[in-house]
Amino acid sequence: MKYLALSTLLFISSASAQNQWLNASQMSDKAMETGDVLYMVGALQRCVALQSLFGALVEKRAGEQEAGQTYGMMAHRNFANAYQINSMKEKSRGAGVSTVESFVEATIVVMEEASNQYGTLITENQARDGDLIGRVIEVDLKTCTALYEGMLK
Repeated sequence: MKYLALSTLLFISSASAQNQWLNASQMSDKAMETGDVLYMVGALQRCVALQSLFGALVEKRAGEQEAGQTYGMMAHRNFANAYQINSMKEKSRGAGVSTVESFVEATIVVMEEASNQYGTLITENQARDGDLIGRVIEVDLKTCTALYEGMLK
């Protein structure tokens, strides 16, 4: 099972290996274009990173504890959704349900990369425009919120 979770990680990271990192909205678009749910897992993992990072920034810089907690709650739910989708994919491949431990390990790697990418974008946005949110961050926050809300139904 650990092998399947790591193969999922490798699939999701394959664009990164080609020096082309895909953000959450791009991964979500790929999921819709291809019908491959592993792209949706990747989108949700990136959402977890962005929502966690942005929630912490909103709390720290703006003192908006409630808004920060809301982003944290959405990140938590998106992680759970990513886990469920990944487990269903593994089961369809004939494997048992993925273990939480192996999925968490794979997600941590993706989240570290996504956090670094989003952190760089936020730093660049702030240096250039004096604002944390640039176009990519804005679109991805909307995508992540839409994924969160869409999966509640």
